[in-house]
Amino acid sequence: MCYGCIISAIIRDMEIKLKKLREAAGLTQEQLHRLSGVARANISNLERGETSRVDINTLERLCRALSCTPGDLLELAEEGEAGK
Repeated sequence: MCYGCIISAIIRDMEIKLKKLREAAGLTQEQLHRLSGVARANISNLERGETSRVDINTLERLCRALSCTPGDLLELAEEGEAGK
């Protein structure tokens, strides 16, 4: 069983609040990239909703860099918004 695949499927139905948390921390995308090791392009894509999947390792690195939990970073998408 692929637990990473299951988590990716669950996250597709979530909205990522990355920009809000990054700005609250006073960080630019570049600074978050340096702190987390997540590519700046990936950060930008996540913030703009251009990607419908985030892998668990990326989620963990972003949470560590922002001193937050996955629950802080993710929320259920409104009906009709899931997977956007």
